[in-house]
Order: sequence, then C-alpha cells, then structure tokens
Amino acid sequence: MSNILKIQGALKIQGRINLLYSYPEINAWIAALTSRSLPLPSVTVLNAIDTLLAGLYQNNLRSKIFRLNLFCGGDYISSFFPIIKDAGLTWDYNGSKGSTVSDLSNGPFQAADWSITTGFNAANNATYATSGNVTGNTNTNTLKIIDTTVASNYSGINNYSVHLAAYISGINSGSTINNIADLGGYGSFDIQAGVSGNATINSIRSNIYAQVTQDTATYSYSSGFTPQGFYVGSRTSNTSNTIYKNGSAPSATNNPNTQTAVTAPITNTASFVAFGRTTSSNAGAGAASKAITNVTDRTMSMYSIGSGMISTDVAIYNTLIKNFNTAIGRTNY
Repeated sequence: MSNILKIQGALKIQGRINLLYSYPEINAWIAALTSRSLPLPSVTVLNAIDTLLAGLYQNNLRSKIFRLNLFCGGDYISSFFPIIKDAGLTWDYNGSKGSTVSDLSNGPFQAADWSITTGFNAANNATYATSGNVTGNTNTNTLKIIDTTVASNYSGINNYSVHLAAYISGINSGSTINNIADLGGYGSFDIQAGVSGNATINSIRSNIYAQVTQDTATYSYSSGFTPQGFYVGSRTSNTSNTIYKNGSAPSATNNPNTQTAVTAPITNTASFVAFGRTTSSNAGAGAASKAITNVTDRTMSMYSIGSGMISTDVAIYNTLIKNFNTAIGRTNY
C-alpha cells in the first residue's frame, strides 16, 4: 500500500471533514476520541499514524504488538488512548486515575506535562528522589506514572516471548535519580535506558522474567552515553534476551544474553507502567494502593508491549518509528 490513503468515505467530526483511514485501529481510535468529545490531532498526525500501521502490517509486525500508545492525541487527555489495544483497557490510567475519561484530568500528569512533539514529561519526579531512587504509592497522586492496564499474565505473553519498547525523547539534566525503569511491571519485567540515570557512563538493561545474570541483557557504555532514543527489550525464547537501542543491539558478552540457566517466568495481575515499575503482584489497573519504584523523570513519546521481536523486526520497527517522528515533528536521537 502506498502512502496515499484509501478513502473509504468521509465523516464530519468536530466541524471538519476527516477521512476514514485504511486500517481499523486508527478508525477505532478516532471513534473512541470523538465519541467522548476529545480532540483529534492534525491531519498530518492522522496520516502518519496510518502510514505507521501500513508499515507494521506490511512487515508482519502488527501481530507482535498487543498495545501501542504514541501519545499523539489532540491534547494530553486524548493521548492516554492507545492506537493498538489488543490487551488492556480502552485508555491508559493517569497514575491511578482513569476509571472514567473525566477522571483522567485528576491524575499526576497535567496539560503542561505533554506536547505532541515530545510526549509526556515526568521531570517533576526528581523532586522525590531519595538516595538516588524514587519510590511511592499511586494513591498520593504525586509521582508521574502511566498505567498501561496490561498485566503480565495476559495470554499473549507466553512461551518466553515478550517485548517492551519505549522512546525516550528527553532527560532531566539536573536529575538526582540513579535507579530507574522506563517501562516495567512487577518483579523484573522492565527495560532501563541507563541503569544509573542520566550519567555519561552508563548501561542499558532488559530484565524480562528475572533480574539475575543468566536472564538479564545488558550493554555498558564506557563514555558518550545519552538516554534519548528508541529502546526495545525483547525475549524471543527461554535462552535469548536482548536490549536494542535505535534498531541495533550493541554487542556484549551478555547482549544478547543466551545463557541456558533461565529462570521460569512468573506472571501476575500487576499491570505494566511507564516511568517506573510496580512492587506488588496484584497492582492492576487503577489500584489506588499501587506501590511503585525505580521511577524515572524523563520524557517519553511512546511505548509498546507485545511478543518477542528478532533483530530484523526491531530494525524495521525502529525505521517506522523514526519515520513517524519525522512526519509529526518529533526529534529522532
């Protein structure tokens, strides 16, 4: 399919004509927003979403993504609505807030924390750093996290096959946070774009199933590290776990990690969160008492959760995300 949209009809929404697009995901997303009187982004953004979906389908990646949020609505509330939502609820929770759409405005992220070009900014989390880490509870409504509403016991996460992806679009250069998780669940389902915060000497890490040597994919930078970029942590089998940055896997003894003594997966009802990870096994969507730790203070422009991707998949996915970013005015790092 070319980048020219297949026009199936026209629908007048919010006082302007919007095309019905080629893929059901974007049409369902438009309908979800308009039915709740939420603003759509520009036609440029809508076209870019459709082009991204075309690339996912053409390269057989769509089936490997259970949830994808590009944080690209017409405002911050509509940006809690993911484009792909095979797993989880219709929208992400703003911290523990999200039982209704109007409730989303009462969460820790507010309008000033979002833009179409950078996504959600969690810089204020640094205020709560203690001894290099941030922990807390979502019922205080202070720490900025986004609840994806997808639990690690989702049926699609099986046979040791899972990926977590996130685009880090900005950092807090004055951050005092050292221990971070950019996207994580209970236990050791997480990816870390810089294990020790925003330092110039750092490591990237993918803990998928357990935070032990034989399971963890890690690459350490000797110098010149910057956290911004597109990260994918991908486990494709019980003996292969890899952390990628910007479409490639930096080569190291433990990246990819292919050791054989792999810990069996432990899944539960705790949902994955962006900007941190949960510390209780039953902390599902909207749990008011959800304890979180390893909270980050970065800016993030998207995340995805799905089944494992091999290296060629990740390279293609990276290109598609880069093209999307360019189309809507986001910076690629």
